[in-house]
Amino acid sequence: MSQHPNAQRPDVELIRYVQPNESASAQADCLIAAGFVNTTVTPDGGVVTDFGSAAQAEPFAIAGYTCRVQYPLDPKYTAPLTNAEVMFIYDYFVEELTPCLESEGFSVTAAQSRGKFAETYESGTAWHPYEGVIESTTTNEQWWSINARCPQMPTDFRD
Repeated sequence: MSQHPNAQRPDVELIRYVQPNESASAQADCLIAAGFVNTTVTPDGGVVTDFGSAAQAEPFAIAGYTCRVQYPLDPKYTAPLTNAEVMFIYDYFVEELTPCLESEGFSVTAAQSRGKFAETYESGTAWHPYEGVIESTTTNEQWWSINARCPQMPTDFRD
């Protein structure tokens, strides 16, 4: 709501925590219930809303805020990662994600060392096999397809 500094944030109560695999559908359902019926979940887990006109931007921002407060991710998924969890992600990137992307014809840059990965992960500057993949895809459908075949994160992470 930073783009609408004069908007009134409503008092909102938590309805329930959601798991990562249900987050997008919970947000989309909530936005639809708030009147933004042209809301869909994309195959890669995003939420897209066509709210029509600029006049709907502020009401949409308020609805989005409301939905995020009512259906937030379970805190176990947003807690800081332990070193063991960072290494779990690194192993997934090296042993599963990189071979998957390469088998799909994408070029993956060489992995950084485990130590460097651990040092840089929290800052968002760590190596990721998907670097360059988005630039290599030409359509949303191709992007969604590669994400379905080669998930960016391990599907069993923190479960």
